[in-house]
Amino acid sequence: MPPESTTGQVRRRQTPVEDRELLDAVYRHTPAGTQEIADTVGISRQGTAYRLQQLEEARQIWSKKVGPTRVWMHPQVTPPR
Repeated sequence: MPPESTTGQVRRRQTPVEDRELLDAVYRHTPAGTQEIADTVGISRQGTAYRLQQLEEARQIWSKKVGPTRVWMHPQVTPPR
């Protein structure tokens, strides 16, 4: 999780996030919500959702809706159905 500032807000990272970091986060947290992955890699929820959708389109991860939430899975942890 990114370090907190003295004001209690989470500081976002200044360097680009590589696909490998996102894939590793999904692998470690499967099944994972978008915010959980965002907190792990240190970028916004919206940016994380966009990047996760790209990885899903490339068939590197998969997702499903659980209620109102999209849950992301790594195929080496939970094979697609």
